[in-house]
Amino acid sequence: MYSIGDMVRKFGLSRTTLLYYEDKGLLVPARRLNSNYRIYSEADCERLALIKTYRRTGLSVEKIGDLLHNGTNDDREEILKAQLDTVTNQISVLSTQRNMLSSLLGKSDFVKSLSKEAWVELLASIGLDEAGQLKWHRHFEQQMPDAHQQFLESLNLDAEEIHRIRTASAESDS
Repeated sequence: MYSIGDMVRKFGLSRTTLLYYEDKGLLVPARRLNSNYRIYSEADCERLALIKTYRRTGLSVEKIGDLLHNGTNDDREEILKAQLDTVTNQISVLSTQRNMLSSLLGKSDFVKSLSKEAWVELLASIGLDEAGQLKWHRHFEQQMPDAHQQFLESLNLDAEEIHRIRTASAESDS
C-alpha cells in the first residue's frame, strides 16, 4: 500500500497532479483511512504507470479517461491511431519548417541579404517566439559555432551584440 507521498516519489509527479487525476476520475485511491488519507494499491500503481505512458504520447487527460473507461480494444485502437495521426502531422509541419530554414541557410547570398529584423520576422512567421528563437540560436551555436558566428556577422551586428547573442545561446540549456 502506498501513501500519496509514496506515489509522488515513485512516479516523479506532483501531489497536485495526482489530485487532478483523481478529480478527473483517472486514478481513485484504493481506500481512505479514517483521517481521510489516500491509500493506493499495487493496481493503482499499474494504472498510474499506464496514465503516464499515455501522457507521454501527448494524449489529453480526457482521451486518457476514454481509454481507461472504454472496455473495447477497438475504441482504444481508434484513439491511439488518431493520436498517431496528430503526432505525424505535427512532425510533418516541423519537418517543413526545418527544411525551410535549412534551405534559407544554404542559400548564403539570400541569407546575407536579410537584415536582423527580417530574420526575426521570418522566424516569428513560422511560429518561433523569443524563447523559440533563442533555442534556434542555441542549437545553431552548439551544432555549428563557426557558422553561427559568420551568420551573425552577415547581419552586420556589432561585436558586442554578437557576443551577447552567442553568450545567451551558450548559457541557455532549458
